Amino acid sequence: MELLEPEARHIRLDRRPAWDLVVLKSGSPAARHLTAVAEAWGVPAVNGSTSTGLAQDRLAWSALLRQARLPVPDVRLVWLDPSRARSPGLRDWPAGPLIVKAQRGSRGNGLWRLPIGGLERLASVIPAGPYVLMREMPRTGDDLKIYVAGPWLGGVERQFPARTLEEKRGRAVDVPDEIATAVRRAGALLGLSCYGCDVVRGEAGWWIVDVNAFPGYKGRDDAPAAIANAIERAWLAHQSGAAATEVRG
Repeated sequence: MELLEPEARHIRLDRRPAWDLVVLKSGSPAARHLTAVAEAWGVPAVNGSTSTGLAQDRLAWSALLRQARLPVPDVRLVWLDPSRARSPGLRDWPAGPLIVKAQRGSRGNGLWRLPIGGLERLASVIPAGPYVLMREMPRTGDDLKIYVAGPWLGGVERQFPARTLEEKRGRAVDVPDEIATAVRRAGALLGLSCYGCDVVRGEAGWWIVDVNAFPGYKGRDDAPAAIANAIERAWLAHQSGAAATEVRG
């Protein structure tokens, strides 16, 4: 196994890398580009660069899941710019409470929970760019984080927001069948094999509010073995496909 940090070293890619498989744990642009080049040379990846990028684009995956009639709350795009006295469209938004997310982000980065009247104040201090606005869903209990690694699926309940490591680990729980089905459908739509979904339970039912490619799997001590199994399955599937191509050829 070789640990690669593409931001810290030169990696020769003008010929096929001597890698059997790439595990794309980081979602940084450099890591995704490196994986994309490896895939172009025929090296399989878990998860693929395109799928990882899609999972990072909150507007894109929200649209895909909504089109598939999965339980996704209404989200909208707004361009916030601190150089403007008032960003376009802010008058049309409810006073709050809102969840504001950077269009691309992970691990809690680029996420703000706003009280009533907080949107304009936030718009005056954050970098200019596209942001996703979502009504904060009324919660009737703790949040549910669902982790998937190949055929394995596990859940963790935890409070929102979770600040300490203990709070982030939460409590391991069983996942209701209807939610497990929706989460697996979401992963299939995005082309992910190792991923997580954040689910909120409200008065009207369950809502998928976030998708993460290769999350930290905190709170599930049975996850490492499942991840190893998912990686092995991906490698074996690639080998089987390569063998079939050779036979047909």
